[in-house]
Amino acid sequence: MTFRKLLGCASAVLLAGTATPTLATPIDLGASVTFQERGTQQDNLPDIFTIENLSTGGARIAEIVIDLSTTSVGSTFFDLAAGGPGGGLGDGAFGLTPGASGAASTGYTGALGDVDGAAVITLLFADFDAGESITIGTDIDHDDGTTGDWRLNAAEFEGAMVSVTFVGGFTSTTLLGTFLDNPGPPPGDATALVAGQVMAVAEPPVPALLMLGLLAAAAARRRANRGQQ
Repeated sequence: MTFRKLLGCASAVLLAGTATPTLATPIDLGASVTFQERGTQQDNLPDIFTIENLSTGGARIAEIVIDLSTTSVGSTFFDLAAGGPGGGLGDGAFGLTPGASGAASTGYTGALGDVDGAAVITLLFADFDAGESITIGTDIDHDDGTTGDWRLNAAEFEGAMVSVTFVGGFTSTTLLGTFLDNPGPPPGDATALVAGQVMAVAEPPVPALLMLGLLAAAAARRRANRGQQ
């Protein structure tokens, strides 16, 4: 086939591909982040965050920001080291400790801002796919103006904020959520839900891509033949 004929065929395929483009498909984004207070008044057990990726279509969680500055009781912080600001009875401080299996499956790579007394911490993930979950132990306290009970029950945790950044075959998207108390006896738990929808990036039709490759190969061969003449 001559280069001219090949060009004509490619043009026809490309026009056909343009007439019937591959449509972008919607991807549902979603995540739940649940806080559970587990300590007694002596704050002797780590609190637990349970995080689930509720998305579809290959959407991954890349980053989660937990902001305690807006809890209903205020003065709330991560008590990560003994002797720090959470100096209540027992001072049961606990650093960020992910569950081993969840850390492996989600590609948990650590946290930004994980300083004792911080109100905002960013959790980072390399491979947090849809359907996966992770638990992270830590200690959340609030300064009630005494050296007594520094724990938070779920109702007191209400109002804390979370932002979740999703990546995949679409433009990186961040969704916001607010923790709400789940009904039940204290200390209970509080959950923040985020949900949204994005459109996957449309891909060029496969025949068009193939013909573009053929055109490139034919052009290269034509240049090579001219060089030999």
